[in-house]
Amino acid sequence: EGSQTALWVSEWLQAVPGFGWALLLPAAFAGGAPWGFALFPRMAEDGALGWVLPVGCLALGLWPGMYRQLLAAQAVEREAQWYLQAGALGLSEATRARWLLASSLAPTLARTGTLVGHLLSGAVVVELAFGLHGLGALANLAVAGVCCVV
Repeated sequence: EGSQTALWVSEWLQAVPGFGWALLLPAAFAGGAPWGFALFPRMAEDGALGWVLPVGCLALGLWPGMYRQLLAAQAVEREAQWYLQAGALGLSEATRARWLLASSLAPTLARTGTLVGHLLSGAVVVELAFGLHGLGALANLAVAGVCCVV
């Protein structure tokens, strides 16, 4: 059970797809913003620092689902026999919390594999919109049949 604020933020972040954040926020906070200052450089101008904002924005779309998956997995594990017996044996709350996190991360990380497709589709949209050449552009060329990708 997460806090109401964290759940509200996760719902709000999921309302806009990751590629939407990756298109809007770099335009607002990268170099050349209408208000004359930039919090981040334009993409790919200053090496890795130019990729912080677009990659972070793509990850914003993945965070809410991962957070809710982790909460659901923890709720299931709290009802598991091992967790109840560990409490009955007198193990500290910190030890049980560490074990709970370790056992609930497995389904959360498994869900990451399904979310890679969402991240790739967001990369395709962002790279086509900004004229960048990366994994998204390569995926677009592979779907179009221009190049062969294995």
